[in-house]
Amino acid sequence: EGVSGAAMPPRKNVAAAPVAALVPKDKEPLDFEDLAGLLKLAEASDAAPAEGEEAPRQTLKGLLGALPDAVAQEALWRRILDTAGEHLRSPPPSASQRAPRGEDEGEGEEVPVDDTPARAVHAVATLLATFAEAVLPAAAAGRAPGG
Repeated sequence: EGVSGAAMPPRKNVAAAPVAALVPKDKEPLDFEDLAGLLKLAEASDAAPAEGEEAPRQTLKGLLGALPDAVAQEALWRRILDTAGEHLRSPPPSASQRAPRGEDEGEGEEVPVDDTPARAVHAVATLLATFAEAVLPAAAAGRAPGG
């Protein structure tokens, strides 16, 4: 379940498209409102680029690098934490929750496992790594964020 209590959509292979094309026209790509939006943004950035198109990760890097100042950056990270925090703080599944159950050494019926926490951690890690690539070199060089 996501933060809003609704079931999370299954992970799917997102077709190569610029990250900006994956959000409604009246919203900015970084203005996700729930865990599903955060996952969509991060998972889309992992897609292979379409022929002749910029890699989605580069598009995301550009969006993060264009945040105008530290206030906008902090607001983004607060929204990420508010959106994914419950999954970042939850304990990992126990061995019995991960392993198949059965009578003969693990054979038999598999236990369904909710992969939402792992997807949330991956999404935050993707955004963190991309943010670091986009913003930290500019900060180290003494340039203003977004410029």
